Amino acid sequence: MNEYRVEYLVVIDSKEPFCQSAKAFNNLLQAHEDINIEGNILKYKGINVNYEVQFGDISTERQKFFHIWLIYDGLVKNLDIFESLLKSIRNILIKVSGKPPEILWDDISSNLCEQAYPVIHELENFMRKLITKFMLTKVGLGWTKETIPKEVMDSIRNKSTMESQNYLYEIDFIQLSNFLFKAYSTSNVNKLMDKIKNAVSKEDLDFNELKASVPTSNWERYFSSPLVECDSDYLKNRWEKIYDIRCKVAHNKLIKRNEFEELLKISREVKEKLQSAIDNLDKINISQSDRESVAENVAISISNLYADFLNLWKLINENIFKLVFLTAKTNEEKEKLLKARNNWRSLCNFAKRKHILPSNFKTEMTLIAQFRSVIVNHADMVFTEESILSRIDSIKSLNQKIVDIISKVEIDLVSNQPLNFIEEDLTEEDTIEEDTIEEDSFESSN
Repeated sequence: MNEYRVEYLVVIDSKEPFCQSAKAFNNLLQAHEDINIEGNILKYKGINVNYEVQFGDISTERQKFFHIWLIYDGLVKNLDIFESLLKSIRNILIKVSGKPPEILWDDISSNLCEQAYPVIHELENFMRKLITKFMLTKVGLGWTKETIPKEVMDSIRNKSTMESQNYLYEIDFIQLSNFLFKAYSTSNVNKLMDKIKNAVSKEDLDFNELKASVPTSNWERYFSSPLVECDSDYLKNRWEKIYDIRCKVAHNKLIKRNEFEELLKISREVKEKLQSAIDNLDKINISQSDRESVAENVAISISNLYADFLNLWKLINENIFKLVFLTAKTNEEKEKLLKARNNWRSLCNFAKRKHILPSNFKTEMTLIAQFRSVIVNHADMVFTEESILSRIDSIKSLNQKIVDIISKVEIDLVSNQPLNFIEEDLTEEDTIEEDTIEEDSFESSN
């Protein structure tokens, strides 16, 4: 048999004419037909509970308080009767004071939290197992560090963790769900908008391309029916409920019996679906282009700073394209640039040959691209906040240079002023450069 202690504190206005003593308080409790108090024993529906009450005045507030101790050390099978008693007492105290009593101690809730922790821990590890195996076997994240430059390695936050775990163990419980349930698009939205804008009829648009641009979660892309009979909302809603309970357990807050029972129920449901997803991983095939999108989406889910950096990376790529497209002289050049829209190196080559951007621009972009490649493709790297902020500052500075040049070019075009760039012949390799590694063995073109 275990001992369960519960303590309540209730404050009542002194001006009220009732409950002016511990005896009067006992009489109030005994107004309940199932409660009988004999000395330090409170009897309720066949169980005996050790009971004590302290009465006192709060002179400065013209209030009085009652501190109640209740200790049950009977059979566990009758614990639900003790919980029923506690609920009845709380209801009485609410009627007396107009608000719920302060819970000073609750062994029942503490016991439930202790039982809840391993349930949540197991479920969290199931989620990490699914994501880690998926990323390693299907996306192919680079986990080796030999190709990473020294300046990038120096900015890693905790090198001691690199030998044993990946950054999925650095992220919060609720952020894990973002990997599976947060919708995102793999399409270039600006490119798609251009197509829609220039379309003359519906025949000019590709329905499959339009459909592919709709933001979709990884669960819907790779795991839902027919692999796993479950949609993303089913899991997402349950994961959020589990997260709410997890927060209470983690922050030493009280949980109720019904919350614990709900946790057991929905954790079984979620675990079953996650296990089914793990069992069916071998049936999933991902294209090379989608692998990059998945990896980037995971990095965005990891950290707000990663998200800021990667969103700026997309922005600067779009601005580079906008700039070089503005300066293209012929339809042939424009067609080549459209094909190279997602290849920043090719666009920089074009800008370099026309002297549109400073000569060191591509070198600076390469350093930023190296960092971007590492945070997207190396799951075992965790960077310091200072390091990420430094790269964000760098990319903002580079982007501002492009924006300033774009403004100047647009003014010159509107006023029919000649663009003061040195024209050179544009070759095929300047625009359609293969997505291969250039300056560094891990540079990404995306």
